[in-house]
Amino acid sequence: MLTIITENQHSIEEAQNLSKIIQTVLGKDYIINKIEPYHKFEHSYSIHFENNSGKNDIQHGIATTDKIASPWLVYFDDEQYSIELIFNKQSSSQFKNPGFEAILWGHWQTAHSL
Repeated sequence: MLTIITENQHSIEEAQNLSKIIQTVLGKDYIINKIEPYHKFEHSYSIHFENNSGKNDIQHGIATTDKIASPWLVYFDDEQYSIELIFNKQSSSQFKNPGFEAILWGHWQTAHSL
């Protein structure tokens, strides 16, 4: 699962347009699962993508998230057998598409992959 939190999205249509661009970059294996307002920030939406490819390992996660922006932080939990990639927008963030600058935060997670 990949979750993206946006900023400066003043309508659901803007979030839908951004989600379609992200989906195109990610490929046909990722579907848009849900788009909803993210009430923690003004003019913000939460976009949830589901991966239907069956690939859920860290190499796939890194290759997938790198298509969007960088850098992503890696969190590893041996007890829970999970790996997470977290993106937090900073002044040094690099976006693979100018439209992706509306991304404030991202989260990709795999569980029980070890």
